Amino acid sequence: MVGMRRQWTVALGRMLWLLSVTLASFSASSAQRGVGSKARGGGADDLWSHLSPAVFRQRTLIGIARLIADEYPDVFWPAAGEFMEAVGMETVDDRIVITIGNETIDFPVTSECPVCKAFATLIKVGNYTVLETAVIDLCVKIFKPLGVRVDTLCPGTIKLQGPHIAAVLNNPNPRVTAEEFCEYINACLAPPAKSHPNRRPTEVGDGRSTRQRLSRRQSRQTEREEQRRKEGSVEDETRQKQAAIRVVQLTDIHVERNYAAGSSTECGLPVCCLSKWGPGDAWHLGDFHCNIPKLTIEFFLERVKTFSPDVVLFSGDVPPHTVWEETEDSQMACTEMLVETLARNLSGYTVYPIIGNHEMYPTNLFSLNDLTYTRGFVDRWKTLWGPLANISANDVEDSGSYSVLLRPGLRLVTFNSNYFYTLNWYNVLNDKGRSPETQDMRRFLEKSLKDAKTNGEKVILVGHHPPGGSDYLVKESRWLVQLVLNYSDVIVLMPSGHTHIDEFRLMFDDADQPQAVVYVAPSISAGGKKNPSMRVYHLDATTFKVIDYDHYFLDLRPVLEYYSSGGKAIDWKMMITLLYSARSEYNLPDLSPKSWHELLKRFDTDPALLAKHRAHGSADSSSSPAAQRCSDYCKDSHVCRMANANYDDYVNCLPEPTPPERPGNGGGGGGGGTGGSGSGGSGLAQVVVSTSYLCSIVVALLVPRLMVLVQSKRDFAK
Repeated sequence: MVGMRRQWTVALGRMLWLLSVTLASFSASSAQRGVGSKARGGGADDLWSHLSPAVFRQRTLIGIARLIADEYPDVFWPAAGEFMEAVGMETVDDRIVITIGNETIDFPVTSECPVCKAFATLIKVGNYTVLETAVIDLCVKIFKPLGVRVDTLCPGTIKLQGPHIAAVLNNPNPRVTAEEFCEYINACLAPPAKSHPNRRPTEVGDGRSTRQRLSRRQSRQTEREEQRRKEGSVEDETRQKQAAIRVVQLTDIHVERNYAAGSSTECGLPVCCLSKWGPGDAWHLGDFHCNIPKLTIEFFLERVKTFSPDVVLFSGDVPPHTVWEETEDSQMACTEMLVETLARNLSGYTVYPIIGNHEMYPTNLFSLNDLTYTRGFVDRWKTLWGPLANISANDVEDSGSYSVLLRPGLRLVTFNSNYFYTLNWYNVLNDKGRSPETQDMRRFLEKSLKDAKTNGEKVILVGHHPPGGSDYLVKESRWLVQLVLNYSDVIVLMPSGHTHIDEFRLMFDDADQPQAVVYVAPSISAGGKKNPSMRVYHLDATTFKVIDYDHYFLDLRPVLEYYSSGGKAIDWKMMITLLYSARSEYNLPDLSPKSWHELLKRFDTDPALLAKHRAHGSADSSSSPAAQRCSDYCKDSHVCRMANANYDDYVNCLPEPTPPERPGNGGGGGGGGTGGSGSGGSGLAQVVVSTSYLCSIVVALLVPRLMVLVQSKRDFAK
């Protein structure tokens, strides 16, 4: 029985990971509310605490599974058993057995990959209506005892996503096998072709044990040398930046059109702050439990004007994280509202948009061939953004990608990274030739970069999703990395968003030397306990190389003080302040890929520097000791994430955590889904993984956050 439970936890971990990936759409909340916050009780609102999309995109499955098995055995075991009985699943020795009518299908349970295939097969050959009902019931039984508003979340989310998964798996032409589908959600990862020692934590540094640290004397000497260099370069940096091209990046706004200041932030859902949830303490400018109000966007745009930017980029994701109640009209209305707000507040400026995964209906799903909404959305999107971006609809590809000359010698090329996204289920059909959409966009990118090189132009290349996460197709990230390496002399800046975290990704050549860097900008959204933020890049006016970037943020923690003091007038230009500038903050000689690689090496020997980088990830939204703790595993996973732009390489880079990492225990910086490398074994465990596959795929936007958070809350309370 012990062995069975151990394997079950591995399986459930897989479920939670997939759920979490989609759940990345949700805004998670914080444990600490800052000034004026009131103590929170238990229940659902604690469940949303301490979660961020990044935690689950990189967290180890086994770590999540063990945590769940330890904390909620009385809730999950009965619910899982009833689910399996309802859908005709059982475990026999080391096999998963599915019974449909008089037919029996069984799969060996040797890793997570065959488990995924077993569950995909269940969707293909079983009765989807029965399966959907069982998944909704599972969702209700798991979350209702934890205080979640299951009547809203469970059916809304599952009924929106589930039918599309079934449609892809049961598509008659081309037919999609269970194996193909699982490959396309990164559940079945092939072993890496070769190892990359220069991207591993123990090799990124000087080869010593990750537990070794510089002596106190060496640390002081290093600090003095860096301070001297910093002081000597400030004047030169300031001079360079004054003459530079300024590129402002706004991303992941997730606006709530109906945000109600003074409404409840505790509603049993991932995001609240609507009048229908009753009175509460929602701040006028946002809350860590909520989507962002329009007012906050306007304050950021006022600050943008003070920079006199040369280029303004919006890298995607407008609608709120209320995926359980989204409609076609509500999704489009958010984009319409943002365009109107930008046009009114940034009159005289050109704003260039990129399509994110939340603009879609349903969220994440983009297919010109299979979804009526997609075609209508793209046409409307071109019309809305055309005047603001000063581009004709005829100059925008069907995918929403486009190329535009910003000034002589500098070109902007954008692409729709939803074609590279695991949670866009229709990508598997595109790959099998049903529609040439992905190939058309690839050809557009290749031609745009080739033409730019021929014309002697440099390129800013922008997509919404950064490569390297569990939700980025490995096949497509490898293609993108190779494309970028082929044109590394042309591409001068690659901004992205999606994770809501301040981070980066390095791309290495065949000699394992860093040749390109993807900058991942933090979100304006505050969900997941992140202070709203934006980036300003400074490009050399002659070479167009990135000189530096500045991170501006709005610290939500003290905002309540202003309102509690009688609502006096606030100078918001001063409220949205500079958090840091990259070169001086990290003591970088420049912003070349080599310099960022050297920064990763320094993390190995400088815990304070690592802590600083991790804190900036959420725009310094938490100063609690627990949030700053980072074990060796935490550090290694943080380095692995930055050093690998392919998810399978990232998984291969990770050490095995012992004991399992938890939020607040140094695990907040990462860990990683083990993809296809999960533990083998038998029993209920592996079956529940299968359960998870629809749950993840379908319940998709909830469980993972729910699970880890109660433990997170306890860790932070220690």
